[in-house]
Parts: sequence; C-alpha cells; structure tokens
Amino acid sequence: MQRRSFLQSSTSMAALALPAIGFASSSVAQSALSPAVSISVLCSDENGCFGPGTGIAEARGPVNIRVAQIDAQPEASVRFRLWFAGDEGQNAFELASSSPRGGRSSSLRLNAEAERLLAIDAEVSATGDTASAGSAQCLLSQGGFGRLKPGSHLIVLHNQGNTVMNESDPAIIAAIRLDIQAA
Repeated sequence: MQRRSFLQSSTSMAALALPAIGFASSSVAQSALSPAVSISVLCSDENGCFGPGTGIAEARGPVNIRVAQIDAQPEASVRFRLWFAGDEGQNAFELASSSPRGGRSSSLRLNAEAERLLAIDAEVSATGDTASAGSAQCLLSQGGFGRLKPGSHLIVLHNQGNTVMNESDPAIIAAIRLDIQAA
C-alpha cells in the first residue's frame, strides 16, 4: 500500500515537473538532467539533406507522425520518448530504442493532436569508452522549440557543447527520423 502511494506521488511529481523545465537556446535544448548530452532538431530541405533550419513552427490540429529509423553509436543504449498531454495528465510514449546487444526498435506510426505534443526526451547509457551517458529533453510547446511543422526532422542526441550541422556530424550519439504530415 505504501509502495503504491509512493509510486503514484512520484509519477505525479515527475509529470508536474516536466513543463517547468526551461532551456537557454531555441536551436539546441540544453540538457536538464545531465551536462553530457543535448538534443537538437535538424530539418530536411527541398533536396532531402538535413541541417539546422526553419522546421520549427506552430502547427495546429491532427498530425500523422512516422518514426522512420533510429541510428545510434554501437556501444550506446538509447531510448527516445515523446511526452504528450492526455485526458488524465501527461504521458510518455516510447518512440524508439537501441541496444548494443542488437536490439533496435522498428518504425512506427501514430496520430496525435499537435497541441498535445509536449516534449521529446532521450536517455543514453554507454557500455564502451567512446559514448557519453546522460539524458536530455526538448520542449515542443510554448517556451521551447514550438511545434514541429510538417516535413522530415532528425531528433539528434549529441555531446553537450557541440553544434550539430548535419546528419553525419561525429558528435551525434543517436538520432531518430520523424516524418510529420498534417492529417
């Protein structure tokens, strides 16, 4: 009984704390949980190349989201989650994960209201010498990145302090590709 009460209160506190996290930059979300890693969003241009761009914009209404792939350093265990506002509070949905033991999530599709998408977070734990360990978040609602507009985006987990300019940057620890379409 006490354990159940503790778990409920811990979950409530974590859900309340999520929107209060602020970030110093609109192009790179500073890690709120670990100084070792950050999250950046790279946007696809008309030629299909990814880089910093104007992919962040207000979107309204239903969107179709396709998580196309996850790429990660071989020695890193990585998990990306999407936080959204549900009818009964904030919830997390695992978008993608990868493990050095060969486990890797496949692509998935989901539909959501753009206004309900709150944040994306990522965790990495290193098993080798070259990967960083830590976690980071980026907000998708007011005060953070804004909402992702329709198009292709790479959500990139990278070493803190590096500016990621393209999908082949050596600072990248892991990345997932999101294809977003208005429904």
